[in-house]
Amino acid sequence: MFSLLITFLLFFIVTVQPVNAQLLEESTSSAQIIPTEIPITEITPIPTDIASTLTENILIPTETPTLTPTLIPTPTPTPTPTPKVIESESIKFPQITTDKADYSPTDIAIISGNNFLSNTQYILNITSDNLNVNYQINSDESGSFIYNYQLDGIYRPNYKVEARDLNNNIISFITFTDKRSVLSATVNGQNSINVFSRDSITVGVSVNTDWWWFWNNDWRSTSWRFGNSGEWNCVDTPNHLKSGDYSEFFQINAPINPKKYQLQIRIHGLENCGILFKSDIFTLKDAITVSLPDTTPPIITIDLYNTNLTNQDIIVSASTNEGTLNFTSHTFESNDSFTFIATDSVGNIATEIITINNIDKTPPTLLNKTEFGNSWYNTDQLSVFNFTDENGVISGNNPTCQIFSEGSFQTCSVGLNVCDTAGNCNTDLIFSNSANIDKTKPILGFSITPSSSNADNNWYRTQPEINLTNIENNPFIFQYKWDSENSWTNYNFCLRPSFEGSHTLYFQSQDLAGNQTSSLIEIKWDQTEPSIAPQNISANPNNTSNSVSTIKWDQAIDNIGIDKYEIKWTLNNPNNPFSYSKTVGFDVRETEIDKLIEGRWTVQVFAIDPSGLKKDNAIDLFIIKNSEIIFNDVPVKTVLAQKKLLTEIKDTDNQIIPILTSFPTVLGTSTTKKKFNLKWFLLVTIMVLLYISIRKYNNKSKKII
Repeated sequence: MFSLLITFLLFFIVTVQPVNAQLLEESTSSAQIIPTEIPITEITPIPTDIASTLTENILIPTETPTLTPTLIPTPTPTPTPTPKVIESESIKFPQITTDKADYSPTDIAIISGNNFLSNTQYILNITSDNLNVNYQINSDESGSFIYNYQLDGIYRPNYKVEARDLNNNIISFITFTDKRSVLSATVNGQNSINVFSRDSITVGVSVNTDWWWFWNNDWRSTSWRFGNSGEWNCVDTPNHLKSGDYSEFFQINAPINPKKYQLQIRIHGLENCGILFKSDIFTLKDAITVSLPDTTPPIITIDLYNTNLTNQDIIVSASTNEGTLNFTSHTFESNDSFTFIATDSVGNIATEIITINNIDKTPPTLLNKTEFGNSWYNTDQLSVFNFTDENGVISGNNPTCQIFSEGSFQTCSVGLNVCDTAGNCNTDLIFSNSANIDKTKPILGFSITPSSSNADNNWYRTQPEINLTNIENNPFIFQYKWDSENSWTNYNFCLRPSFEGSHTLYFQSQDLAGNQTSSLIEIKWDQTEPSIAPQNISANPNNTSNSVSTIKWDQAIDNIGIDKYEIKWTLNNPNNPFSYSKTVGFDVRETEIDKLIEGRWTVQVFAIDPSGLKKDNAIDLFIIKNSEIIFNDVPVKTVLAQKKLLTEIKDTDNQIIPILTSFPTVLGTSTTKKKFNLKWFLLVTIMVLLYISIRKYNNKSKKII
């Protein structure tokens, strides 16, 4: 009664709490049931007196179950009371169903309940190998529930799901599997066969696979054994990673002992028959019957005989344990093979082939000697004599002699004592093949016109002429080439470089014996000055009051390249001349000049080629260091402004008096206004008037005289 009361109370206070789990996609040949996710609602607390009895056996998840559910001890079930039979066709019993009967290790099993009490709390107990977990579920108003159970990825062949009430009574249960299926197996294409010991047997296996896209491990290897005990043998059959029925064949050997054997087979989802992802055992009963007929042949015994290398005949004797022999002995005079044949009473035949390869009666023979042919050699030549023997040479092999004299068809000789391992020796006198020997190298020389360079750095200002000489009694080739990229040409006349520049003349000679002499000459010829002098020369700053300025220029051009630049700056003052210079590399385009004093300087930039020929351009550089004067309201907008006022004043003799009035040097761009310097203006005016007065006075004095 208490149980019915509790059930009645929970009918009103407990709400449905389905547990959501994300379904992983699985490609199978059957249709899938994809449940719609239902929002998780809050669970009404279980009454204290009931909850206290469930503390150790019930997990109340607050979120979707993880891949590793908490394991709890399996509760001891309360004996189920005998149900009262109600004779009514309208009564429907609680029932648990799953969306499939078989799953992969990482599938989600959709567990559904129907015909349970409405709005009632139950315990879902899931058990398998090393697995016992409980989950709290609630039925809805129609007495139904859905639970998505995520398998934990560990292969277990069988699962059981029980729905229990809060008193641990089993209301309903269902089972499902997690395995691959062996559909059938055959031996030599049949269910059973008769064979002899160790016969080869072809095993055929047909398998149904259920593909799982993440693991790809449905069928990768197969294990087998005879009987239902003993070690398993593994066969790495081809991988089958998709759903379907597949067949594979492999070879095994029949057992040794005669009797009937059953064949057990299981398939694996891993290579090398791993313990995970294996199927149930498939047994082919009484598959192999092994029998042992009388197939034992006679035994032939061979007496000991000489197996060492010898130059004598060898006699081999034989006997048999049953039956007759074709021959009881055989004499070998040379290396050969012979077959002894024994036959027993039932026709079993045994053979024994004796092969002799240790008889050697022939002394070593000359295999070859060094071939020199018609070639010429530039060193002493060694003649090597190679001997051969069918069983090997033990001493004296590869005798040699040296040809050391120069000339055509030179030979040498050696006395032999070459013995093989059987004791046969060759003691002949033998001569080498002839050889042509020349050890002297060619002697090379040259002469150049003009005999020495006539420009800077060993350059020739005029085109040089080169003549080559070669001293050789046995010439073969005499060649030359200009620079490394050109090809060799036979030499027969005077040589001249074809164009200006730095060149290397290579020349070589080789005689028929291969003696080679090579040499080279460095030739540098330039008679053309640079074609374009340095361009766009500039000085920055210019004009300036500084003692330094930076000179820039554009690259000059020469037919063989610019070697360096020389910058020279000279003060244009006949009474006080100054001149300086500096040299920079061919790749420099600007440099700083210093030691500048007031005045006009001429700056020259010389482009100098490697032979010393040069070409230049120049600019003027103004250095002004006097005081600055700027009129009021006159903005200065140039980097450097120097204004000079030339005033012409004529005296009574109509002579021109030059007056140079200097205005200030201003750096930068400025619009600054300065007041007119009246002091300096008055001073200059007074001096001019004074000068005019003195001139007039002198003129009057001259007239009076």
